[in-house]
Amino acid sequence: MVLIPITNGLSPKSKMNNQFNFKVSVFVHAKYLAFRMSEGLNKYGVLDKIYTIYPKFKMRGYDIPKNKIVSFPLLGAVKYLKMRWLKKISDDRLSDFFSFVVSLTLKKPKLVVSRTEPWIFHAFSGYCERPLKKAKKLGAVTVIERGCTHIDEQQRIMAEEESLLFKRAVQPKWKYVYDRMKREYELADYIVVPSTYSQKSFLARGFSPKKVIVVPICSEKLTRPTPESEKPKRFTVLVTGGQFIRKGLFYVLEAWQKLNLPDAELLFKGSVPKEFEYLLEAKNIRRITKFLSDEEMTKLYNEAHVFVLPSIDEGFGQVVMEAMSAGLPVIVTENVGSADGVENGKDGFVVPIRSSDAIAEKIKFFYDNPEKLKMMSTAAIEKSKFYSPGEFTKRIIAAYQSMLA
Repeated sequence: MVLIPITNGLSPKSKMNNQFNFKVSVFVHAKYLAFRMSEGLNKYGVLDKIYTIYPKFKMRGYDIPKNKIVSFPLLGAVKYLKMRWLKKISDDRLSDFFSFVVSLTLKKPKLVVSRTEPWIFHAFSGYCERPLKKAKKLGAVTVIERGCTHIDEQQRIMAEEESLLFKRAVQPKWKYVYDRMKREYELADYIVVPSTYSQKSFLARGFSPKKVIVVPICSEKLTRPTPESEKPKRFTVLVTGGQFIRKGLFYVLEAWQKLNLPDAELLFKGSVPKEFEYLLEAKNIRRITKFLSDEEMTKLYNEAHVFVLPSIDEGFGQVVMEAMSAGLPVIVTENVGSADGVENGKDGFVVPIRSSDAIAEKIKFFYDNPEKLKMMSTAAIEKSKFYSPGEFTKRIIAAYQSMLA
């Protein structure tokens, strides 16, 4: 288990005490965790601006002053229309244009007037090459957020997996986007990743551990566990994941088929290609195909006893922390970044990738040991507190301090 220490002594009141002498600008072409991060940075008095295509009214749920939001709502409207009707306009073109516009309008924060008051430009990987160059020209310390592994490693393992499952060669897509991402890696002064799994993929390609910094992210949807008396009596395992190959869903379905447990149910929310629909014929699988709201997802967590995320490649996996906060011990693979925070036998288990046998063994452990399951449920709730937005803010500020030291 690897957990990055929480910086002590930080309080939102610190901004009034001028504890920090730096400012942070955030550039994000989608949403990710950038809004919650910006909210936290604002509480500590270090947020300068957040650049987004979202209109300001879409950010009402976040405590960010309007004068710190640089919004391009016209692009947001195009994105909305694209989802509905304008299918020919690609997300790539839209995000790239947003990047271009920000590179033209980006300015150094007014309060940053000397080297004693540094400016950090924090961008999210994929479409930030132009703003990165502009920020560097203006004297910023540049940081990019990469939520997954190095793009070459991600493409390698995904092609390998598709070849194993479908027995076919895979042609790389979006090569120009991936090439741009790699240029961003080189341009940035620092790369922030959410896990040691992600960090290792950069170190293996010659990046310095001083440049690639691990900052475990937060989950916005930490929930309260339901009382044990309200749990279904039937032993229930929950699996969620939209991408069959990347999420390793083949292996958990195969594991369930091998187990054939009486009085047990698998709640399965995920896609399954036609070639593998036979796996759904195993007993006691309840498949969920419709979109679920946050409230419905909370209800789903509270119906289960154990959560499984068998991903082949997962930079972090926020659903793991959502499940733990609901009192579910977890079974994750070693390629799930949030495995950094899972203690084997205490709040969950970490298993090898592509091992339906290992997944089946751990599910059977929970099935056979209800008292141990109850103890691990309590430990999972406690562990999830490390992944609250407030603790994440402390971690990212500590990372900035180490960059500027």
